[in-house]
Amino acid sequence: MAKTPEVVLYQFPGTDTLESISPFCLKAHRLLNRKRLKFAVKDVLLPGEIKRVNPV
Repeated sequence: MAKTPEVVLYQFPGTDTLESISPFCLKAHRLLNRKRLKFAVKDVLLPGEIKRVNPV
């Protein structure tokens, strides 16, 4: 059986009531939860940090 790849969601940190301040990350976070997929969350503080992970 093929191993399921680990999903890592890089996001800007959220608040007490939201998972992320980014509407795109928030949508992805909620969809992954709804589909009950396992994923890891890595918070990034500066937009430049994302460039190291995904230069596109």
